[in-house]
Amino acid sequence: MKFKVAVGAAAAVVLAGLIILFATQYTPKNVLNFVRAENMEGENGVLTITDDYDTIEAEAFAGRIEFHTVVIKGETAIGERAFYNCTNLETVVLEQACDVSAEAFADCPRLKSIVSLSPDGTCADDAFSGHAGATVACPRDSAVWNVALRADMNLREIDETE
Repeated sequence: MKFKVAVGAAAAVVLAGLIILFATQYTPKNVLNFVRAENMEGENGVLTITDDYDTIEAEAFAGRIEFHTVVIKGETAIGERAFYNCTNLETVVLEQACDVSAEAFADCPRLKSIVSLSPDGTCADDAFSGHAGATVACPRDSAVWNVALRADMNLREIDETE
């Protein structure tokens, strides 16, 4: 019986290793998945995601606590719940047009400031759910503006040159 348990445990370890290998080796380099996100660290509490990534997969950073600010520099698709429940997250900056999926930044209890510099992109209605008191700075009539307006968030209009 002990032999079967040991073989089963060894098989599980090998399978987990293969999954990690697949996730890191066979995922396109422009996709930020959970395995790659686990290895990313912010500097002084600021996590900067360069324009090398055009996709942040679902739940890639969910539950992370080591950063207070996220800056996304490129035109990026942000997956469902990508930053869900990041308890220390206070500020989100989207420098380019992003496609923000459902609950991407939901339930981050300290989130107070969202800045979206581009009038383009899309934003799910519940992308920032749970943050009615947060301030959103973005171009008028952008997708982020319209979501914030419906969610009764504080709005500050900016133009594209700010």
